Amino acid sequence: MPRVVHFEIPTENPEKTVAFYEKAFGWQIKKWEGPQDYWLVCTGSGDEMGINGAIMRKTDAYGVRNTIGVEDLDEALRKVEEGGGKIILPASPIEGVGDWALCEDPDGNFFGLIKPHDCGGRACGREGKTPRVVHFEIPSANPEQAADFYRKAFGWEITKWEGQMEYWLVRTGPKEEMGIDGGIMRKSDNYGVRNTIAVDDIDEALRKVEQAGGKIVMPRSTVEGVGELSLCEDPDGNALGIIQPLPM
Repeated sequence: MPRVVHFEIPTENPEKTVAFYEKAFGWQIKKWEGPQDYWLVCTGSGDEMGINGAIMRKTDAYGVRNTIGVEDLDEALRKVEEGGGKIILPASPIEGVGDWALCEDPDGNFFGLIKPHDCGGRACGREGKTPRVVHFEIPSANPEQAADFYRKAFGWEITKWEGQMEYWLVRTGPKEEMGIDGGIMRKSDNYGVRNTIAVDDIDEALRKVEQAGGKIVMPRSTVEGVGELSLCEDPDGNALGIIQPLPM
């Protein structure tokens, strides 16, 4: 199935944002030698659960967004429209990366679609375990409709969580394939699409977030059967989750 394989973080001050994510999580970030202001983010290697991403200059149109890898871009775009989504930017080649298009789901959340030229940058040669983006969340005013869209467009398996909040679990593919799973949640005025970063020590991670200039919006709390979770903001106000998962 198509999986979320890349994230993008918008910022008005790329240098400040780069410094935050380097200090808070130890990510390796470098400026892309391409046609736009874009910073490539390496969070780990293809041998670890999680995905890499990028930092981009903020516009009024987009917040945090994820990109979904597909084998047939034309077929994926057809399914997006059939499912009730929109094509915002048609497919175009990105040199050295792949063919990419920008879409919008029925709730107005933006996401990219990419047919990679190669493995999509799965490995970046870094050693050691670092915090990685391991989970995404999509806000929706109508979660049942959103679940139906993502099932039809990408074949994702979506089930209602029998937990302590209204939440739909999204399985995008097997764990051994590149990409991450996620969730659909009822939309609030505060946050758009957001990603969650897995850490070994949540207290230490939250300390580094504050030291690097971020904010703790929701202190750590226990999510039964999942782990210790906190909600934070980076210096640009982008929401991010921090999770210390339960031992496997």
